[in-house]
Amino acid sequence: MAYKIDADKCIGCTACARQCPVKAISGERQQTHVIDPEYCINCGLCTQFCAQSAIINQWGAPVKFNKDARKQRKVPDIDTEACTGCWMCVEECPKYVLRISEPLFHGDIRTHAELFDPDNCIGCGKCEKRCPIGAITMEDRETAMRNAADRRGSVTNKKTSKGRRIMSTLKKCYYRVFQWIFNIGARCLYWRRPIVTSGPNSVTKIPELLKERNVTKPIIVTGPSIGKKLAPRVTEALDAAGIPYFMFANVEANPSVNTVNTIQKLYFENKCDGFIAIGGGSPMDAAKGAAARVVRPRTPVGKMAGLLRVMRRIPPFIAVPTTAGTGSETTIAAVITDTDTHHKYALMDLHLIPRYAVLDPEMTRGLPPKITAATGMDALTHAVEAYCCWTYNTKESLRDAEEATVAIFKYLKRAYDNGDDMEARNEMLIASYKAGFAFTRAGVGNVHAIAHTLGGLYNTPHGLANAVILPIVLEDYGPAVYKKLARLSELTGTCTSGTEEEKAKAFIKEIRAMNTYFEHPTGFDFIQEKDIPQMIKWALHEANPTYPVPVVYDEERCNKVIHRIINEA
Repeated sequence: MAYKIDADKCIGCTACARQCPVKAISGERQQTHVIDPEYCINCGLCTQFCAQSAIINQWGAPVKFNKDARKQRKVPDIDTEACTGCWMCVEECPKYVLRISEPLFHGDIRTHAELFDPDNCIGCGKCEKRCPIGAITMEDRETAMRNAADRRGSVTNKKTSKGRRIMSTLKKCYYRVFQWIFNIGARCLYWRRPIVTSGPNSVTKIPELLKERNVTKPIIVTGPSIGKKLAPRVTEALDAAGIPYFMFANVEANPSVNTVNTIQKLYFENKCDGFIAIGGGSPMDAAKGAAARVVRPRTPVGKMAGLLRVMRRIPPFIAVPTTAGTGSETTIAAVITDTDTHHKYALMDLHLIPRYAVLDPEMTRGLPPKITAATGMDALTHAVEAYCCWTYNTKESLRDAEEATVAIFKYLKRAYDNGDDMEARNEMLIASYKAGFAFTRAGVGNVHAIAHTLGGLYNTPHGLANAVILPIVLEDYGPAVYKKLARLSELTGTCTSGTEEEKAKAFIKEIRAMNTYFEHPTGFDFIQEKDIPQMIKWALHEANPTYPVPVVYDEERCNKVIHRIINEA
């Protein structure tokens, strides 16, 4: 039964009306207020603020505020797999007991709502009403907490009821609608490409690029090993041109928030006005994060995590890749780790795209064959997954993916066999750049989603994981990708006659042959059965609804693919 107001005691102070989270109390100042029984949820907040004890129950007895009574009320039970992290429930919550979760692992870009303070939840149900996809239901505390624990555990033992199958279908429909709408919005944005300077000894042109942007003192960001072996080629060119610089050569494998803040501090202390990032993904991510902090000095890294939260032009930025695979020299993203909380923040903003990309094959000359092969297959995965996406693609991204695939098929084995083949090294750098732009614009897919879980759980090199998983996932996609793979098969000269299915299967067979040539394994037998539920959860959480995959995976299908990866080892 809803509470009532004792007309003899009410003085019309409006304190109860102001505190009611569901606006069930009405009345003018200095007039007796009324509680609408249709909306009242008996949360008791009005009793806490009524100085006259005018709130009474159905028997006419004054109601005293009882904080422990909240534990008897229902709390939101959030389906974290269906939730898209849209913030609507968080904004609607009157007691601020909901929040959006942080990324779960390196590269994770999708979040969901979670109940972090159940003790202060008043059970108003406004979040349930506000949720646009029905991912929230109000349950008693015990049930809600148990369901939350179950979701954090195994996802393979869930009931396959008719209702769940219907929900799965609705999810897939929602994912496609989300991707279709996002595709329209993405076409309204300015997808700038870095200006490319390529060829042997192209790092000697960096002084000219700096002068074009009126940069008088850049900060060089790199790692310890590269700082000793490869960075001197850049510093010698700067010294010869009489351009002063400051070098930070302590970027770790997974750049941290502390490292980003240190680079920002050194940037200001040394009065720098530009960035030169030398290395693979880690130095470039650290430099991008620091550049974002430079233009937003009062905003911590965590507050800039997500899509389009930098929104300011960064200082002139020159990217010098030392591997042909990551494509970081052309992407919008930077992944930074908070060492205190172990959260990984993904900053994604068009302003983080480097101004210049210097593709000097001499910077990759000493790359070992194993790393050459793994990073090259990483670039191939970028190109093929971007090409197979069902939407987001443009004529430009499709052309880049095609050209990158053709170049990798032609030059990767040459670079692997002879690290001093500068033509092959140069072509691989250009192919990596094109593949990087293709997946930046069009996205990746389930290969990357599963590969990221292996990196998080077993520290599997990302390029190697992609190389092994790519043919398995492409085979699992089946007819959904035959047409596009057949086109790539024709362009690479793998198979130019026969049906689309025959051409596509020949293309996948060639990828397997490349893995054999590079002595890559055919699968991973180190995957532990107890980790598979977590892998499925992470992979689906990353891929859906953002990635425009040709086939949307559910728990059952993802589980089947992961077991194929194990069984084919």
